[in-house]
Amino acid sequence: MALSLAYAQTADMTDSNLHLILYWIGIIAASALLALVPLTIAASRRHRQAHLVLLACVVWGVLTAGVCLYAVMQQFNWATEYALRVESGYYDPQSSTGAPALPLTTWGLLAVAYLGLITWSVWKPRSSSSPPA
Repeated sequence: MALSLAYAQTADMTDSNLHLILYWIGIIAASALLALVPLTIAASRRHRQAHLVLLACVVWGVLTAGVCLYAVMQQFNWATEYALRVESGYYDPQSSTGAPALPLTTWGLLAVAYLGLITWSVWKPRSSSSPPA
């Protein structure tokens, strides 16, 4: 039987789990609202490829939510581990080694894709048939 002299992890994590759930709800709601903007623009302009705009917006929204949720989970897990190490007394509080990097490149690509969605939803292709004279 191992005798544990010090244990730094707190027993009650409900408050931090509530924060995590609220972050998740906020991220999902924000990505859904952002995905609705090109859809609303395409619907108001009666875009001919509105179904493709819808598909692209759904894919963009799911990817955005997934990337942001993954980044939040990585930061949350690292913060929990960091606090555990600091409270144990064997870790330097000034050190931030091992902290996960934010996916800035992926976020940049998603921003460019969003601008493309906005542009595509505003752009209305010309009709292939000529108007009656």
